[in-house]
Amino acid sequence: MTPRRRYLLAAVSAMTLLTACGSTTSTSGQSADPTIVSIAGDGTETGTETGADATSSTGDGTGTDTSGIDESGIDRHDSAGDLEWDAAEEQQIDLSSGSVTIENPGTYRLTGTLADGQVTVASDGEGKVRLILDNASITNSTGPAIFVEAADEVVIVLADGTTNSVSDGSGYSLADGGEAAIASFADLTITGWGALTVTGNTNDGINTKDGLVFGGGTVQVTAVDDGIRGKDYVVVDGSAVTVDAAGDGVKSD
Repeated sequence: MTPRRRYLLAAVSAMTLLTACGSTTSTSGQSADPTIVSIAGDGTETGTETGADATSSTGDGTGTDTSGIDESGIDRHDSAGDLEWDAAEEQQIDLSSGSVTIENPGTYRLTGTLADGQVTVASDGEGKVRLILDNASITNSTGPAIFVEAADEVVIVLADGTTNSVSDGSGYSLADGGEAAIASFADLTITGWGALTVTGNTNDGINTKDGLVFGGGTVQVTAVDDGIRGKDYVVVDGSAVTVDAAGDGVKSD
């Protein structure tokens, strides 16, 4: 049996940055004087930053210099507007009614339990799709729990004070790969003030074919392969993220 490895990726107010291709990093826990590590596109370290709010990190290619975080090559997709919307325009979705397909940009509040089904985003319209998880539990025995087929951008907001969970099945495959409890073919942001537990039973916990940003909330990921994968980049800036994975904790490839 492949041993599982635990990673503490980032603490609130710290930032961790990874960019493609093929780079990985993990953290060994908090220390009195921890370090933030930035990994460039070729897998080499571009800088580290030491301080009380940083993350204690180890990973391929890391060193001990303290030249500061170099984020110049990253055009992050997230914005302050991710957490700004008109509550009157929210569309309410009761997950107990069954699987859901979202085909238009907008703000959707998901509540309740989907015992065996999928939340699918297939939006061809211009604009972001915002999914507010409000004590939502989504389990899918035959595929991803949340599957973003198409969208300009998707923002998952963890509602304040809520506990949410997503879990996929085991042994399925997607036509274009990227099997995960949260699988996305668009830029993805996970933010907010609540908690999210992600369980990947086939491959990864969270996998996006574009950029991935963690901007807030508490996220716990368990996976039989890699915990978190973002093709273009992975940024943790304001979230508390822990990963328990048999493969890499975090990967950008």
